[in-house]
Amino acid sequence: MSSQRVASVDNDEPTIQYEGPWEIDTVQYDLWNPGSFGGSQHRTTGRASFTFPFEGERILVGGTNRNGNDTAGRETKWECSVDGQVIPPPNRRHVQNNYEYCSTDTLPNSAHILTMTIEASESAPVWVDRIGLFPSTDTAYHATLSKYSLHVGVEDSCIRYGPGWEFLPNRTNIRFTDTPGSFMEMEFIGTQVIWKAIRHPAQSRTQSRGTYSVDGGAPVEFTVYGIREDNGLYTLFETQRFPRNRHRLRVDYEGFEAPLVLSFFQVANGDFFDRDPRTLGPELDGLRIDPVGIETNSESKTAIPTGPIIGGVIGGVLLLILLGIFAWFMRKRRREALMGAHHPSNFGAAFAIDLGAHDAPVIYSKSNLESVNYAPILPVNQTSSHGHTRSTSALGQSSSHGLNPTVSAKLQPPSIQGAPQPTLYQDSGIRFGSSRSTTIRVNRENGAPPVYTPD
Repeated sequence: MSSQRVASVDNDEPTIQYEGPWEIDTVQYDLWNPGSFGGSQHRTTGRASFTFPFEGERILVGGTNRNGNDTAGRETKWECSVDGQVIPPPNRRHVQNNYEYCSTDTLPNSAHILTMTIEASESAPVWVDRIGLFPSTDTAYHATLSKYSLHVGVEDSCIRYGPGWEFLPNRTNIRFTDTPGSFMEMEFIGTQVIWKAIRHPAQSRTQSRGTYSVDGGAPVEFTVYGIREDNGLYTLFETQRFPRNRHRLRVDYEGFEAPLVLSFFQVANGDFFDRDPRTLGPELDGLRIDPVGIETNSESKTAIPTGPIIGGVIGGVLLLILLGIFAWFMRKRRREALMGAHHPSNFGAAFAIDLGAHDAPVIYSKSNLESVNYAPILPVNQTSSHGHTRSTSALGQSSSHGLNPTVSAKLQPPSIQGAPQPTLYQDSGIRFGSSRSTTIRVNRENGAPPVYTPD
């Protein structure tokens, strides 16, 4: 069976019941052990009390104490009891953060009720920051807590160290490294990690640098400060919050002066047992597991951005519609082009002539004309029956069929075939078959359209 980890329950845990004049104090007092657990404390200046039901064998109450052993400090009174049994107060009062107002480690491992009664004043308040607890092994009880962190020490089984890590002299519960390139990794279950450290006895005056990353994400830089006043525990860095699930923390020490010191980790909403999460099944520690990528803790919630997703879907649909219209248009143009290429003699398309309109201009299809070099023709002005002036060749007049009596040279026998002569038309140049014979074919190489003079 894995050993238990020490838990710290925040003062705003819902199962703590406060009575009397209490207020929330967010001031971070610059005293020994700087800062507060969770960022705020409960503060009272009168007669007040609170109760906390728990399961475990050890418990303590910690908070800021600004009252020494002077007269004002002695006027402040408090008393802690578990199940009606009074816990003796400490012998001396120290001005500091995380002062232990009361503690006991002789309880049976069962269910209990902690009660604290207080008589304070404006000149000598009492602060309640956290409740330290060595809980029972009952997972059902663990599930009733929501505002807690676990103490993960330097020898915890979930931590792996690279080269260059040593124990602090005469302190086997604190580790450090001053070797550039050293690293450490920790597999954990939780929603946030806070690195706690103390000053190294031989602290350099020059600062160093390091980085941390969670789940292989982008490295985040932090500073390891040089020599500083020895004021107890301090926070080196704290990660962002993430869903309660299994995660991996990697810390790299870049150097080169101030050593990197580790006292312990605070893992928010972590596993109550000292064990490596990689050895657990899909249910992990049996408590709440959040889907990775969705922030669900009560302090910081981040929803999946639906705007970009909706915009992307709409944009994709519009793109498909435009592609469909373009494909239809190109197919239509290709079909029209193919129809024109296979039907060049289409009457309306090729000539655009209305046979019933005699005054319509004559338009010839270029597909029926071929480039031919003709001999010079001497024009003779002649007025047609339609009032147009036409130029004809001196070779002859038009026949009843509109053909020049002079037959094209290509229709003559080969023995008498001479140079090709052009055939001039007195009319539109359109030829239809005779009712008595087959269609009269005209030599398109020697045929020339009528020539019109301006009116």
